Amino acid sequence: MSANDLFNHAGWNSNSNFNGLLSYGGGNWDSRRGSLSLSYRFGNENVKARKTSTGIEAEAGRVKE
Repeated sequence: MSANDLFNHAGWNSNSNFNGLLSYGGGNWDSRRGSLSLSYRFGNENVKARKTSTGIEAEAGRVKE
């Protein structure tokens, strides 16, 4: 489980004084984020995987030096 910015504090503020002209600004964006991750192993762990062959073994058996 993880979470970011739960209280929505991400944003910006700006104050400017340019030749006597005062400017104030600000803004924010919704950056709240949460996630939950689950994993589960399906199947029986005691079952053995079967061996697969690609046919190369059969070819190698037919070729004699």
